Amino acid sequence: MDSGTSAPDALDLMLGEARETFFARHWEREAFHAKGTPGRFAPLLNFQGFMAALGEAAVVKAGFRDAKGWYADLKIEPAQAPRMIEAGMGLCATQLRPTGALGAFLASYKAGLRLAGVAQFNAYYSPDGLGFRLHLDDHPVFILQLEGRKRWWYSRHPGAVRPGGSFQMPPDRQTVALPWGEVSAPADDTLESVLLEPGDLLYLPAGCWHRTQAQGGSLALTLATFGMTTAELLQQLLMRDPVTHRALTARLPGTDRQGLDPEGAARLRTHLTESLDRVRAHLAALSPEAAGALWEALAASELHGSVRKPR
Repeated sequence: MDSGTSAPDALDLMLGEARETFFARHWEREAFHAKGTPGRFAPLLNFQGFMAALGEAAVVKAGFRDAKGWYADLKIEPAQAPRMIEAGMGLCATQLRPTGALGAFLASYKAGLRLAGVAQFNAYYSPDGLGFRLHLDDHPVFILQLEGRKRWWYSRHPGAVRPGGSFQMPPDRQTVALPWGEVSAPADDTLESVLLEPGDLLYLPAGCWHRTQAQGGSLALTLATFGMTTAELLQQLLMRDPVTHRALTARLPGTDRQGLDPEGAARLRTHLTESLDRVRAHLAALSPEAAGALWEALAASELHGSVRKPR
């Protein structure tokens, strides 16, 4: 990874002349694939840089096929990575530290997208034949192929609209009922297929089914984008008012294993009543314009949305 140079405009690097067409037709609607020159993404990361970056990733996992042939993974320490590779396993590093070229790229991407939310890079090394089973994500992703080749099978359009979470389809099921809705696996012959080679790009909106398999080994970056939710924006709005902040961050009356006694229950009810009254009053005074102004400010801030909890 070249930490001494800044990445060019992220959206231009990924989309080039297709930038306007992409946002008019594909963003959050339809998958997008673009061929590229082999060295297009080389300044961002190479295998040596990937191995060096493992120590600062949020989570490092080793992937493998279990006795039934299903993909599985386990959390490892970065120092164990070389042994996992020797054993024929793949590596997944989530939330690579955004420094050097990666950091400049993410800053440019967020500015170009006007993102009030989180953008992060995950990196995947896959030996020959390894890949994820059929699954969908609750966020859009760009896949930047760095080295080697990987075959992708994917649905052109989302199989689930606004999914309430990422989900991996059990190999012995066709339909699964989830808290946020029922999902059905697509027929294999309905999936698009593409072999990503160095410099190639693939975009998948949230909810698009996909599975993968490396061919001869693969190193790729996944740019994951998590837009801010309404609940997160409301929390930001509420916490900016000192009185409401105190009401929401005050500790609730304590309890023990036997539960609250009548006096404690009364204190809890009083506390909750006062806090909820304050929240209602604050929300009643808010306007869509005020919420929109905060969203704009957060989208313009380089400090917001740089960290997402590991998953």
